[in-house]
Amino acid sequence: MSESDDDIITEAKKRFSDAYSFETTARNNYDKSLKMYFATSENGWAWADADRQSRIDTGRPCLTTNRVRIHCLQIINAGRQSKPAIKIRATGGGASYDSAQILEGLVREIENRGGQDAYDCAMFNQVAGNIGYVRLLAKYADDDSFSQDIFIERIANSKNVLLDHNIQMQDGSDAKWGFIFKDEPRDSNPEYKDMNGGATFDVDDNSNSWTTAEYIRVAEYYRIITVKDKLYASQDGTTIKRSQIVGEDGKPDKAAIKLVEQHATKTRNIDVKKLEWFTIVGNEITDRKELPGSIVPIVRFASEESIINGQLDRYSHISWLTDPTRMINLFNSNAVETLGYASKTQWLISAAALEGHKGQWDNSANETFPYMIYNDFDETGSREIHPPIRAPQPEYPEGYGQALKQAEQDLTFASGQEPASFGNSDVAERSGKAIDARVRESNKSTAHFVTRMSQAVRLVGRIIISWIPVYYDVQKTISILQMDGSPLMVGIDPSQPNAHSINPEFDENYPAQEIAEVLYNPLIGKYAVISDTSEDLPTRRMEGVKALSQIAQEIPEAWPVMADQVVSMMDIPDGDILIKRFRRMVPKQATGEGPSPADQQMQQALAQTNKTMNDLHQAYTELKSKTLVDLDQKKIDWFKAISERLAILGKIDPIGSMPLAREEISQELQSPVNPFIAAHAIENQILQQALGQIQPQGDQTANGGSPPMAPEQTDPNEVPINPNQQGQA
Repeated sequence: MSESDDDIITEAKKRFSDAYSFETTARNNYDKSLKMYFATSENGWAWADADRQSRIDTGRPCLTTNRVRIHCLQIINAGRQSKPAIKIRATGGGASYDSAQILEGLVREIENRGGQDAYDCAMFNQVAGNIGYVRLLAKYADDDSFSQDIFIERIANSKNVLLDHNIQMQDGSDAKWGFIFKDEPRDSNPEYKDMNGGATFDVDDNSNSWTTAEYIRVAEYYRIITVKDKLYASQDGTTIKRSQIVGEDGKPDKAAIKLVEQHATKTRNIDVKKLEWFTIVGNEITDRKELPGSIVPIVRFASEESIINGQLDRYSHISWLTDPTRMINLFNSNAVETLGYASKTQWLISAAALEGHKGQWDNSANETFPYMIYNDFDETGSREIHPPIRAPQPEYPEGYGQALKQAEQDLTFASGQEPASFGNSDVAERSGKAIDARVRESNKSTAHFVTRMSQAVRLVGRIIISWIPVYYDVQKTISILQMDGSPLMVGIDPSQPNAHSINPEFDENYPAQEIAEVLYNPLIGKYAVISDTSEDLPTRRMEGVKALSQIAQEIPEAWPVMADQVVSMMDIPDGDILIKRFRRMVPKQATGEGPSPADQQMQQALAQTNKTMNDLHQAYTELKSKTLVDLDQKKIDWFKAISERLAILGKIDPIGSMPLAREEISQELQSPVNPFIAAHAIENQILQQALGQIQPQGDQTANGGSPPMAPEQTDPNEVPINPNQQGQA
């Protein structure tokens, strides 16, 4: 049976009234704590109303020394410097370390869109009030887009929130409903003017009538409902819900459901939580929708709480400092009252001395005179009158000083914050180590605020990762900040087969291009959220630079491996250029791109073998060269000796030396030389004949020439040596 709007409104108003009644005391104390934080001399909020009014009526000093503010700021500002960071850890379902880092970067980007301001506001209300809240919502990126982004928004007034008072978890993650409401003037919106009026109420009214003649209550109502479903498991371990088996029209696909039931290895009935959101204006529902996830997106930054006699109370840091602060103000005011009027101490003077000069003495407390006149003798001149004297000045009561010191000690004890945490230290605490130890002790007394903040931020992370697959369901490119502060372009692509992959279209040589470096599928993977409370990013980067620089000093050979990381942590001009240069110097082994240790060992052995072979080849080459040089020199010496001997024999017996020359040449060539000489002679004869045919016919002697010579008859076994080759032989 479906619910009507009246049923939903009745349920909402009943829950609102119950929660408000349960929190009445805590809500009242929220205002009191904030008044103490903002107390000044003008508003007098640091005083009890009756005491302050009594002093005002009698004209007595009513001073305000606001010490609770600085005590609260110590906690608030420390929290701003050490905000808990959302960390994402892959737990399965196709998730990987790289995809978890991308998801963490997306969460960080959402936090940077106003989330940090929301955290600051919530922590202020937590410490100075007694509770703070942030909310999560999805809004369209701009007026021309159908794509929605996730935002974390602050709730300035914690009294505009009511959360399920039956929660058991400290972070409120088990809340089944919640309200964010505000009472709006009817004239602030034309639509409100036509809505029906009702009983009178104010902002703190919990009546069921949410309308008056002048105001109307606008409430955002979140609730968790439970619906029945069935879970199926297949042979490979994958699971699917019955509600997820739908056709193209969005309705249950009966044929597919039957097929899944036939092949399912396991089935069980389950209760599925769904989150609904309504806008209730007065007595009407004006808007509604179903939201992703199963956690009410109102996150509380809680302080200390107690439930006594069915009433909830919450305690801010100021709750424990109120009485010591009032004591300090009281004793300071009394001290000023006592010592401030010391200059108006009464004069002891006789009436006779004043006669004729009373006007000057009456104004002595308000005016400064260069001298005071009095009568030193009576009117008869026979009796001397003593000079006027002041009555003894009142001393500062010793009890005031002791009481003031005790009040200051009570304030320190109640806050748990030692003077060292404010920059003040005792004489014995001169070393930085001793002062730091004191500060750490002080932080222990206020660590519960940071712990509750860490729990709240972790819940914010859980809600975000449950919303990202729903609102980041289209392809788009987003720039995120990595943990080191460097930007990374990420392509959201629900069609990708893996949770994380490198974009093949990205060119690292053109990093300025608007192309995603990595691709991320938000529909794949399961993740867990943890919160890391540490120093803020700039502080961590500075500490990182110091630590790495110290390592580089102790191990200089490690500098090429870490230089690019050190520079990336520094905020220096043109740092990107230095990073690129240093990264070119990083050994491949350090980046995981080089060979494995086994491959390196094989490469070293191969290099040694190549060196040995090169050495042997060089030695062989040198020996061969030396041997050839020796052989060539021997041939030269032999040729020179033969040439000299033949030259001598040729002078003695030219014809007889020819056989000897031919024999020596034959031995050198290791082949008879006569056939070569004969062939050469024939070629020479043919050449001569050819040249003779070219000469002109007739008697050549007539022209002064000599007659042609007949070829000489030679022994075919003795071919004469060619004169042109004789020198060479």
